[in-house]
Amino acid sequence: MLSIRVWRWVWVALAIAAQGHIVLAADDAPPTLVVLEVVDQGTIGEEATSERDLRVSATLALVEAARGVPGYRVLGADDVRTILEFQGTQQTLQCQEDGCLGEIGEAVKADFLLSSTVGAVGDTFVLSVRLLEVDVMTTVNRATVSLMGISEVNRAAAAAMGLLFGADLRVEKPLGAGGAQPFTLATSEAAPVKVAVLDLAASGVDSEVAGNLTRVVALELKEIQGMSVIASEDIRAMLELEAQKQLAGCGDASCLAEIGGALGVEYLISGNIGLVGDAFLVQLTLIDIQTAEIRNRAAESFFGDPAQLLGAARYTARMLVGHSDVGAGSVEVRAPMSDAVLVLDGETSALAAGPRKVAVGKHNLRVEADGFYPWISDVYLESEELARLDVQLLEMPAAWYERWWFWTGVGAVVVGASVGTFFATRDQSATLEIQAEPPVRVGP
Repeated sequence: MLSIRVWRWVWVALAIAAQGHIVLAADDAPPTLVVLEVVDQGTIGEEATSERDLRVSATLALVEAARGVPGYRVLGADDVRTILEFQGTQQTLQCQEDGCLGEIGEAVKADFLLSSTVGAVGDTFVLSVRLLEVDVMTTVNRATVSLMGISEVNRAAAAAMGLLFGADLRVEKPLGAGGAQPFTLATSEAAPVKVAVLDLAASGVDSEVAGNLTRVVALELKEIQGMSVIASEDIRAMLELEAQKQLAGCGDASCLAEIGGALGVEYLISGNIGLVGDAFLVQLTLIDIQTAEIRNRAAESFFGDPAQLLGAARYTARMLVGHSDVGAGSVEVRAPMSDAVLVLDGETSALAAGPRKVAVGKHNLRVEADGFYPWISDVYLESEELARLDVQLLEMPAAWYERWWFWTGVGAVVVGASVGTFFATRDQSATLEIQAEPPVRVGP
């Protein structure tokens, strides 16, 4: 009886010999999707065993999630490694450069590659994935998902695949401390809950941006009935100089609880604003002063313009305390091409349909037109807000006209103000005007 290893070599040999394809299949067979190993973004470190385990677990979870996407033949990193070994090819599976990825794709005759990274901001991880088409080595789609640890890997992988392919793979689960039940902070107008918001730490972004977003979080929480919020400026005024020095060195819940006690509040909010690769992250933590324990955590990550940090901060603040905004906003996308279509959260419709009512929160937008590179971005909407986007698409070279899926990873969304200025001059009519220029091409 042949061993498992021998059978594997037989399968590989047959696959490579089968008309240049990696699997025994007819010309109309499903495209081959190769899921490569998840790579450290450079913020984790090889010495952390638990975080290496997270990368391994994320790789396996992405392979399983990809196999749930209809219409693709999926190979994992182990399959690729075996094929490369059979061919005598010495190639690392942890590269991120397009040239290296292209060599892998060509060697295994893949149609698409899934390249992924994981990085950390504070105690929150960001899983970023991108789908590449091998024959032109161009990013086809990309997604980012935040997670608090290895227990949330399966949810994050399924969510990422759902965002990439529009498949119904998302596992809706709150990013809570325990992850079991959604957390809601009990509030009362008669006896408001006292909460202090500390300065958010900046990682990869300007400290001024983090300061502006700290105020955004405080203002958003003040809108919730039954909450009394102390902002970071008030905290500095209330604390003695020695206590301020102690606050600067605080890193754990028990230390922060002591500061909260000095402020006379019941809860303390800390967090981070970060940039991991080209994915933005807003992460917040709610600390119970009485028990010196973390009551809840919330995080939002996205690809897009930095101005979207405003919406992400508001959305994350409400998730943290379990008081999500209700209602709907509207999004209107305009483009000069008569045949342009909008793909909103995976659903396609004509641009001529005008403004569309959508739930508050984050939405993925893509605009496509024949002969043009599609444009893509994440957009956050608030209740009764209208986001109006005027999109300019970049024309494709003639040789690529038939490739309707060929587009860059993230289009350049140009908002007429920086995060700080936008915070100070937000349109009171609740209309967000976005002038979206053509995306920057990625790849050859």
